[in-house]
Amino acid sequence: LDAMFIPCQRGHRLPDAEVASKDEAPLLEESPTLIWCNPNAAYYEAMVYQPGILKFWLNRGCNLFLFNYAGYGRSSGKPSPSRVSQDGEAVVRFLRSRGVTNLGIYGRSIGGVAACYVARRF
Repeated sequence: LDAMFIPCQRGHRLPDAEVASKDEAPLLEESPTLIWCNPNAAYYEAMVYQPGILKFWLNRGCNLFLFNYAGYGRSSGKPSPSRVSQDGEAVVRFLRSRGVTNLGIYGRSIGGVAACYVARRF
């Protein structure tokens, strides 16, 4: 598990966690990376209480990239539907800047806003 902050437009920062599909860091370029978009009132830190979801993707060889939206957890900024979409876009741009190109996205509840926006845009 590797954690850092992603810089975003309007000056806020998003905390993230990267989980490699194998016991290696950083994310493996040959493995697909799934961007996990949290449901409302959920934080990526709470995923330790839902290990079945993490194991589902990791057992299929996917890296996971989890993040908190603006205003959630340790992130700065204030949440809004447009900000959630922009946060998803910032994550894609961040991963691409690191050479990660094999991307998928999953969103639940409010995370569906970010996932649909990113899927349509990229």
